[in-house]
Amino acid sequence: MILLAISTFYWRYINFIGEIHNFIGEMEIIALFFQFS
Repeated sequence: MILLAISTFYWRYINFIGEIHNFIGEMEIIALFFQFS
């Protein structure tokens, strides 16, 4: 039961980091777009 809670928390953490990484990636793409336009 404890292991299940830890693994659930772990996957939520991984997904959270992934969403932040995607958000930063989108901001970089927008910044590059404005830089070249």
